[in-house]
Amino acid sequence: MKRTLTLLAFLFPFFAAQAQNSWTQKNTFNGSGRFGAFSFVADSVAFIGGGQVTSGFTNDVWRYNASNDTWTQVAAYPGAGRVGCTAAGWGTKGYVGMGYDGTSHNDWWEYDPAGNAWTSKLNYTGGVKQGAVAVGVNGKVYVHGGNNGSSYSNSMHEYNVSNNSWTAKASLPGLGRLQPAIMELLNKVYIVGGAYTTTTMSNETYEYNPATNGWTMKANYAGGVMGLPVGFTIYEAGFVGTGTPDATNNSAVFHQYNPYADSWTSIAAFNGSPRKSAVAFSVGNKGYVATGYSNASFYATDVWQYTPALNVGIAEQNAATATSFVFDPLADAMYISSKLEGECTFRVSDMSGKVCFETALTLNGSRYLQVMPSFAAGVYVVSLQQGQQQHASKFLVRR
Repeated sequence: MKRTLTLLAFLFPFFAAQAQNSWTQKNTFNGSGRFGAFSFVADSVAFIGGGQVTSGFTNDVWRYNASNDTWTQVAAYPGAGRVGCTAAGWGTKGYVGMGYDGTSHNDWWEYDPAGNAWTSKLNYTGGVKQGAVAVGVNGKVYVHGGNNGSSYSNSMHEYNVSNNSWTAKASLPGLGRLQPAIMELLNKVYIVGGAYTTTTMSNETYEYNPATNGWTMKANYAGGVMGLPVGFTIYEAGFVGTGTPDATNNSAVFHQYNPYADSWTSIAAFNGSPRKSAVAFSVGNKGYVATGYSNASFYATDVWQYTPALNVGIAEQNAATATSFVFDPLADAMYISSKLEGECTFRVSDMSGKVCFETALTLNGSRYLQVMPSFAAGVYVVSLQQGQQQHASKFLVRR
């Protein structure tokens, strides 16, 4: 069996056959067109469900297999048809709840793709909500914002997947907002844009650090004020786009966020019709935008895949501490060279963000050898974290 590894610049040929910084239309969503749907990724598979269709609210759910571009209907969401649900994936499970069907709700459900089954979990303790957003980080799901029936919320709640519990966390230190974009980057939560009122939108970017339960205001979204946008993560870069600047017009603008430099860069505009209230997710090294309330249709069914530019890596961030990684495929070990000293967290993740291996190690400012499990063929991210510093590289394993 032959196993080889290619690092950093040698990854370029792997991606060169694909058009970078571009959008490609994929197979149409097989369910009815809709807006205000929910989406999540569990075990590297995407799911879309719920939302408003021409006949009212729906609770159907569909699985998207990115590897062969196919849609399959799965067990319906048991919370009944509704719009503006909150959803996030973590590990092999998906979590969905809240939303509006004439009444706002606070229920919370876990979906297991392996058994195609839903399980009722402890109700969300932040009250009834619609249009709240969520993301998974290190075994927790963080739920932010939304409409509680009388006002827009700035709250943050943490759901612990392991023990089925909710904890109220520090509220965002700004105005409450409905349906901002949400992303996970470097184990932190990023909130971008959203609606302050039915006609007033935000361009703010906030970072929430679960480790400190603290918020930091970051560079404003470069696409201007934007309500009901979508966001997704590829490697350690965030992507935000679509939405509405004024509740009347819709946008196709997209920007990329660099969390290291705290900067936004304009990227290729979304190729579909401008829209709001769409869904977005990432699988592997691609982002996806689907459904929504578009200029072409109130109930969109089109699906678009985004391929990032080659510079969506983070290897350049390693220079300050002279951190580098070299893999020995025969020994299934990683050689680490770094000026860092003291205890660090060593982590290997696949391109969906799923952690494949993690351990604590102590560095002495020189070289270190870390033995790892044998990984299947694919692209991975190896990272070394110490406090607020994180250094990482992509690598490719061929078998």
